[in-house]
Amino acid sequence: MSLISVKVSVKVLDHIRSSISNNQEQIALKVVSGDLSYIIDTISKSRKVQLIMAGQLVVTLGDTSAIWRAHQKDVTDFDILFKMLSSKPDKEFVFSYKLIG
Repeated sequence: MSLISVKVSVKVLDHIRSSISNNQEQIALKVVSGDLSYIIDTISKSRKVQLIMAGQLVVTLGDTSAIWRAHQKDVTDFDILFKMLSSKPDKEFVFSYKLIG
């Protein structure tokens, strides 16, 4: 099974509160297992990949260590995930995932 660990840190939440810029929301990620571990180092703003987390939430990765709101084509699923993770700052959650592009 392909697994990914994600969290929203207190530091990120503090930065968002004090920032005047938009789309600063980010979710830290660590690949636990699966296909993403083979390609994570090649992901960038110009070489993005999409995945489905927990069989439901579609997010776009454009960074090797975080899922950024600014990289999303559609922010709906990102916002759902960010809100949930923000309710438990610094706590890691592990989800199954599937690469879709």
